[in-house]
Amino acid sequence: MVSRTVFFSVIASISAVFAAETVTVDDVVSLTNELDRLNRLSSAAKKSQGTIILKKGVYDVSDCRMLCDSADTKYLMSTSHLAVAYVTLKGETDDPRDVVLFGDRSERIMYMFMGKIHNLTISNGCRTAGSVGGGGVCARNEGSSLSNVVVTCCQSKGNGGGVYYPFLYDCIVERCHSDGNGGGIYYSRGVFGGEIRGNTAKGGGGGATSARLSGVRIAENMTEGNGGGVKWELKDGITNCVIVGNTAKLGGGLASATKVYDCIISNNVAIDGG
Repeated sequence: MVSRTVFFSVIASISAVFAAETVTVDDVVSLTNELDRLNRLSSAAKKSQGTIILKKGVYDVSDCRMLCDSADTKYLMSTSHLAVAYVTLKGETDDPRDVVLFGDRSERIMYMFMGKIHNLTISNGCRTAGSVGGGGVCARNEGSSLSNVVVTCCQSKGNGGGVYYPFLYDCIVERCHSDGNGGGIYYSRGVFGGEIRGNTAKGGGGGATSARLSGVRIAENMTEGNGGGVKWELKDGITNCVIVGNTAKLGGGLASATKVYDCIISNNVAIDGG
């Protein structure tokens, strides 16, 4: 079922009127239909044309396959259960566990271009091929973000078991696995607040690889390689984080990280040292 609210805005400088919709859905069919429609409208306009609010419930997206070709890039977003271009998806409450997007580990849950995701859980996704991973979420550019989102029980054959590339605000990334680097997260220009916990990676960075981290608790992650908590920080470094209880071959808490400020690093284990 779908309900719609349309807000009209006037842009005085160009004397134009455009409509931004808020759509409420409560089932998978409505979600994919509205997401496809708003993706097309928003990509053509090169700006958001709407928000989809998801009612409480579990949305099994296992049978969904979406492609989204953004009008202002030449990139064709790879197949995922869901694709989001310039659209905002939002759970109806502030508790992210009230709305769950659930897969069957046959494909990643979501591919994003300039999308915003709020107040929901992403679970049981898998990126089965390629180095560009993100079993839960993969973003194409820096304009995509997750806030108050839980990414759990996802995996990737490449890098980033849970998340690849978007900004994260007050999110939890947990119980994800990568066959490459970054069990929880691979390459994010900003992870602010939240937790990265209980993730694993074969290559390195059990919790995260190549990420800017601030105010994050990074705990109980594990890798067969280097950096149980974090491997390789980005240029802005790691600040005000708690890095505790992680395990690695080398560098139980951190590996190849040189810009670490005001962090608590304790009770990490390195089998071969560090």
